[in-house]
Amino acid sequence: MRKMKFALIGAGRWGKIYIQTISRLANMEISLLCTSNLENRKLVDSNCHICSDWRDILTKKNIDALILAVPPSIQFEILLANLKSKIPLILEKPLTIDAKQAKEIKSLYSKENIISLVDHIYLFHPAYTTLKKNLHLIGNIKSIKTEGGSFGPFRHHTPPLWDYGPHDLSMCLDIIKDYPNKITTTRISRQKNKETLEEVWEVNLQFSSGIQTKSIIGNGMKKKTRKMEVIGEEGSLIFDDFDKDKLNLKKNFEISKILIPNESKLPLDIAIETFVDAIRGKHDSRLGLTLGSDIVTILEECYLNN
Repeated sequence: MRKMKFALIGAGRWGKIYIQTISRLANMEISLLCTSNLENRKLVDSNCHICSDWRDILTKKNIDALILAVPPSIQFEILLANLKSKIPLILEKPLTIDAKQAKEIKSLYSKENIISLVDHIYLFHPAYTTLKKNLHLIGNIKSIKTEGGSFGPFRHHTPPLWDYGPHDLSMCLDIIKDYPNKITTTRISRQKNKETLEEVWEVNLQFSSGIQTKSIIGNGMKKKTRKMEVIGEEGSLIFDDFDKDKLNLKKNFEISKILIPNESKLPLDIAIETFVDAIRGKHDSRLGLTLGSDIVTILEECYLNN
């Protein structure tokens, strides 16, 4: 099988993670890296081309896919420029930090049928995908509770809610398959951390089906946490990424562990492999920009409400 050739824009923290990930996946390689720091040349193979202007990448003919590891404030400009080249791409969450931009780029990419994947990484987590496959065990869903965050990071370019919110919201919307008809938010805590913000938010969504979700998220938590409980009429499923037993079923006052296939496989590996499969013709519902656009719209309303 021919190697899939990736171009990567950005070699910061997440850019380095993409480089490490693709280097260990079969039939893939980073063949072009766009970085402003020439010292980053040592991160890639000697046959990888280096450039400093991302516009140069969009003119290359031998690139199969593009990865954006840049702040969300930059992504929109690159996404617009890529409409001419139509290179399939992976991009970081959130899609943008402006709902109007998100809706515009979603519509344009859908019209041009450009393969795209917003890296809502928990949608590819083996424990989460196993949870989805076992929803039948708990009957009709009544509510979902999530908690996700840590102490930090404190970013200049991405507010805390926009940094952590997409993780929780992507899982909730992916399960419910609907857009909320009511959004309420409370900023639980807020303080300055040097020149950035330290915040914890509560986001509540209500859906036409009667399902309600409650998410506690932010960068002002005492410890790193990632939990989700899907509560049904006959029990609940609990995903805790930092527990020894990551997925449990609570039913009839008893808690039992659920075995997770491929539990040790990293979500980013699965996401990239899923993306490559889509380029080769295998569709996956987690691709596209609709979910990313919906999340940005919700996050913007959260801020407008506070």
